[in-house]
Amino acid sequence: MVVSRIGGWVMLRKRISVKVRQNDISDCGAAALASVAAHGGIRCSVSVLRHMSGTDQSGTSVKGLVEASKSIGIGAEAFKGTKESLSLIPKPAILHMKKKEGRLHYVVLTQSSGKYFKVMDPADGQIHKQSLEQICMEWTGVLLLFTFPQSGKTPPFTLAPHVKNLLTNAQQGWKIYPVSTVISIFGTLSMIAVALFIKELIDSVIPDGNQKRLVSMSAILIVITVVSIFLSAIRSYLLLKHAVNTEEKLTGSYLSHLCSIPLPFYNTFKTGELTSRISDIYRIRNFIAETLPDAVISLLTLVISFILLFGMNSGLALVCTLFIPLYAAVFILHDRARKPLFKKLMEKGASFQGYIIESLKSMATIRNFGMENYSLSKASSKFRELKTEMVANGRIAIIAGSSSELATRLLTVTVLWTGGSAVVSGKITAGEMVSFYALAALFTAPMQQLASSFTALREGLTASYRLHDIMSVHKENQSDCKKSEHMIEARNISFGYPGRRLLFRNLSFSMHKGKVLLIKGKSGCGKSTVVSLLMKHLEPLEGEVACNLAGKCSLVDYRKNIALVPQNPQLWGDSIMECIIPGNGRELDCNYFTSIVKELELDKMAMRLPFGFSTHPGEGGALLSRGEQQRIAYARALMKKAPVLLMDEATASLDNKSESLIRDSLLKLKGSGCAILIVSHDQKMVEIADYIIDMDNYSCNILT
Repeated sequence: MVVSRIGGWVMLRKRISVKVRQNDISDCGAAALASVAAHGGIRCSVSVLRHMSGTDQSGTSVKGLVEASKSIGIGAEAFKGTKESLSLIPKPAILHMKKKEGRLHYVVLTQSSGKYFKVMDPADGQIHKQSLEQICMEWTGVLLLFTFPQSGKTPPFTLAPHVKNLLTNAQQGWKIYPVSTVISIFGTLSMIAVALFIKELIDSVIPDGNQKRLVSMSAILIVITVVSIFLSAIRSYLLLKHAVNTEEKLTGSYLSHLCSIPLPFYNTFKTGELTSRISDIYRIRNFIAETLPDAVISLLTLVISFILLFGMNSGLALVCTLFIPLYAAVFILHDRARKPLFKKLMEKGASFQGYIIESLKSMATIRNFGMENYSLSKASSKFRELKTEMVANGRIAIIAGSSSELATRLLTVTVLWTGGSAVVSGKITAGEMVSFYALAALFTAPMQQLASSFTALREGLTASYRLHDIMSVHKENQSDCKKSEHMIEARNISFGYPGRRLLFRNLSFSMHKGKVLLIKGKSGCGKSTVVSLLMKHLEPLEGEVACNLAGKCSLVDYRKNIALVPQNPQLWGDSIMECIIPGNGRELDCNYFTSIVKELELDKMAMRLPFGFSTHPGEGGALLSRGEQQRIAYARALMKKAPVLLMDEATASLDNKSESLIRDSLLKLKGSGCAILIVSHDQKMVEIADYIIDMDNYSCNILT
């Protein structure tokens, strides 16, 4: 019973609830925890919590949520409760649900009052009022309770990080915006000049038959128009440069960040989710370099035209003013209706894009198992979901556009009607009415422009939120490696992935010059994880990895001194040559390269290819056999000339002859003083090992 343990929890003062919507079906737990954190005044993005909790495509475990909570400074504990305890437990709390279709889900219980409860559902990011019976129909009985750090005062209001980022990026164009504004004001004045020209033409020039005045006025208007168009072209060019520079800066920052975040992060996101952020950058760029300057100009034009309208005829100007609330209502209702729909549209688009990318990568599997129809059916289903959101967004846009157009036409008719009556009654001249009508267009056009600006602002904020969600993921730990008397030493390291049990505990070993250390064990015992720990892609929960390598032992220096041959060769380059010698600025040692390719008989392989070593290997080496890929990956590691070599099941796909070539190469490398670690079950590799670690039952025994 949860009730018996309530006394141990710190009751919190009432906090403002924050609604958080999940990005996809798998991260409802991370979104729920982000909402709980917001109750405690802690801002944390969903992507960061995904990484901390070990969320993958199957979802988040309760253990993962508890560990992630502690990582951000919030105490958390899981309980098994009863329905009576729901009204007694401290809020907010996370409830574990099982939906009718069998899908597991998390929601946040935010408040209870009488028979009803308020629940924040990450599925739509909204708070719903539910009865106890409604909750218990889906609740599994599992809940998470939280304790927040004690604080003497309420945290001050601060802008959301993604809003700050958007404003910061907008401030980069502070030199462009004033110039753009001045040029646009001149353009507005040129349009006002046209309206005044019409008034003088109808009221004075035509009745007087003054041909000379007509010519002079027309000449002045032509000069003003030409200058206005020329300045407008300059403004467009300046904004274009600003747009391109903004996109380059954002894209560069995003790609740079992707190259510096921990490698396991990529296991929690589909490729399409990450590539879709490039489209978000395009939307941010549009808002900063196009929408924002246009909105400022529209606002200034609106103010100028408003002043002129009242100066010409206060009665007609008052009629125009009465339409402002109508425009405002259209803007506000459109924004409120489109806000949740647009975020959904972007998420469905990213999901569809990600599925297509994954399907293309797995096309061989789809063909080999005859799953073409299933794959197409799933793609069609995802596109139908995307189409539904596109139609919903389009419907809202059509309604808003039609409403805005209706308001504009009603205003036009009203101005002509009221102005015509004033002309008939002799209160104003026909020229004044036509001139007022022309100026009224300067009033309605900015209003419509501001409407579209609201839409672009919403798109920019949503895109900025999605981009910040990835940019907020912490970079790799860049701290220096501890020193050791051995080449590499693992000191009592323990590791388990977030939300899962430990793979191993207190594992210790060391690598020595000219020695081969072999790790073997059953699948899933953590052999490849040890390699990732040595490469510092993962951080041990306990213990440390120390080294005695050249350089300052920074992360960059550390990895420069280690060559890795992974399970998956992951060839990268536009040619086989580039796959062996990555284009990182190192000068090619032709003699060393020649000796390696001969040693591994890659020269014979190249002779069979149309362009030799200049042949494109295909994406990830798809045009080569698995054995050829592994030999190239091994050659790539040797070209690094590192004092430490790690091999993770690197000979699994090789024939006996190729395996013999690599084994002979390893013996030669061993003789040169290289420290070697091999993960393998191959008995022939066991024979060349100096030390063997047998990882059995999550313990280690070292044999010599």
